[in-house]
Amino acid sequence: MTGFFRKAHWLSLDVVAGAMLSAAAAARLPSGREPVPLLSILLLGAVVWLIYTADRLLDNRRFRHILTARHGFHRQHERLLWGLVGAVGMAVAVGVGWLPDAERLRGWWLLGGVGIYLLVVNILPEKSRFHALKELLTSLLYAAGIWVAALGDRPALGSPEILLGLGFGLIAFQNLLFFSFMENEKPAHTVNLAGLFKDAFTLRLLAFVFVLVWGVFLAVSLSGPRPFQLRWAFMELFMSGVLVLMSRYRRLFYRHENYRWLADAVFWLPGLLL
Repeated sequence: MTGFFRKAHWLSLDVVAGAMLSAAAAARLPSGREPVPLLSILLLGAVVWLIYTADRLLDNRRFRHILTARHGFHRQHERLLWGLVGAVGMAVAVGVGWLPDAERLRGWWLLGGVGIYLLVVNILPEKSRFHALKELLTSLLYAAGIWVAALGDRPALGSPEILLGLGFGLIAFQNLLFFSFMENEKPAHTVNLAGLFKDAFTLRLLAFVFVLVWGVFLAVSLSGPRPFQLRWAFMELFMSGVLVLMSRYRRLFYRHENYRWLADAVFWLPGLLL
């Protein structure tokens, strides 16, 4: 990556882009012609950036050593980034006031869950085995945030939307498990789920998640879906398959931590449905 794109990656802007594109595509459900709630998508992007940035800054306060190049960047610009966190946080608090009541309520509940999660993660001892739950909990919060931003103002969801939300959560878990798997060869500072398993078992688990996403695809296909819902289900299957292939040929992606931005770019793919 060039210097510009590397800094954008360190700032988690690729993750923000993936979340916003995924939510915009999900907002088109069920027919593909529904309007995209621009304010909700913008607020989602801001909240995702806040969570990722605050997490890195808090990590730097917990650990004297630098965990990753991204953490080093955050330590170098710590004062500026904390200032941006405060400014963006205030903008989000103001923007939430313009959301529909149902979406705002669901969003506050979700933010409360995120706050509790960050608090617990930063209180736990460095080598606590509870850190192994991070992949699962983070993926649940991430997928829930996408679906709330996209569909949170609707009084009820159809079974295809619920199934697709489940599939998206499985892919988010697969993504984080893949990261843990790729980083197991580095010196471990905290416990992760892949670190508790042998590599062979982790590869099987990544493949099993792909099988579960296949199950979601079949369930959506049998539920009498509209064409756009079926395209969404196929896109999830493709996203999951990409992560499995990357794990099988992982040696190709170690250089400059290319696996990180490539795996996060999987969440850009729903943008093709817009």
